[in-house]
Amino acid sequence: MKRLLPYLLGAVSVVVVAFGAGYAVGQSKAPAEAKGLKIEVIRLFDLAGEIDGGAGRTLRMRRTTIQPGGASPLHDHVGRPEVTYVLQGAITYHQEGMPDRIVSAGESNPSGMNTKGGHWVENRGSVPVVLISADIDK
Repeated sequence: MKRLLPYLLGAVSVVVVAFGAGYAVGQSKAPAEAKGLKIEVIRLFDLAGEIDGGAGRTLRMRRTTIQPGGASPLHDHVGRPEVTYVLQGAITYHQEGMPDRIVSAGESNPSGMNTKGGHWVENRGSVPVVLISADIDK
């Protein structure tokens, strides 16, 4: 029995870790629609004549407030890169195949082709998250 104890403990540890990992993945499921989000367009800038291929596209700046427990639905930024700057709070970025990333006030996050599989964000904190984003809209 003493010889089996390390193997049993190892097996139990693997099951516990696997259960925990499965639970964490299950908790990180993207919502089907936006929740607790308020988006305000600050400025639109027509890119026609500004850059090659800019016809019909705009550079857009928005202020987004995400309430505690709020989240965006799964989306991507392929063909419409974005840079986000967090003014207040901390936002959690979820992206398939990548570890979750927390971006706090004073930090920024770029999104573009790297979101091809889709990503979503949520506010796990107790205060509203306020961020400014600039993107090239389709």
